[in-house]
Amino acid sequence: MEQVGDESDPGDGVDAGSMSMVCDRVGPRVVMVLTGDLDLVGGDAVEAAVAGLVADGVEQVWVRAEGVGFMDSSGLGGLLAARAKVVEAGGVFRFGSATDAVARVIELAGVGDLLGPTAV
Repeated sequence: MEQVGDESDPGDGVDAGSMSMVCDRVGPRVVMVLTGDLDLVGGDAVEAAVAGLVADGVEQVWVRAEGVGFMDSSGLGGLLAARAKVVEAGGVFRFGSATDAVARVIELAGVGDLLGPTAV
């Protein structure tokens, strides 16, 4: 696996407020690992990073959130916008390894069909 981008690239290991993300790319696939709080700043960072990855030819994005202790509606909006960018480009977006707190927000928002364990 290779690290994506450089220090100024949102696709690299970056701090976005109280959230950090690290992306590992293998060919057209990226695994994005999130830790910390996924709020407005973090959600915007995820969306921007995914948009850049899609523009760079990435076809599959898997977002792992086992290190996210908090997510609000803004963070959820960023994830959904990132998913939309990948799907609109004909790619595959997967979200998993979520903490109970993140899974609860997804459940309350009713978007488990988009981000839950059975999402396609």
